[in-house]
Amino acid sequence: MNYLSMKAILELMATKSYKELIKAILSFETNVEDEVILEKVYEFYFNEDGVTLLNEELKERLRYEEQVLSKNQKEL
Repeated sequence: MNYLSMKAILELMATKSYKELIKAILSFETNVEDEVILEKVYEFYFNEDGVTLLNEELKERLRYEEQVLSKNQKEL
């Protein structure tokens, strides 16, 4: 399968559920599987005009959200 075939599949997936596609890509690229973290990072991505999927800032945000979640779980 070439990149054009993959792109067509991604475009179809994006029309079905763009949000879930983005969260799946984030999870695939970072191995983060926590739904809460992925949701927060998606919202950050969606609301920030200068942030793209090819941006280092998303990886930093994932690390931040993991730290916040870990800290919150320790406090419980």
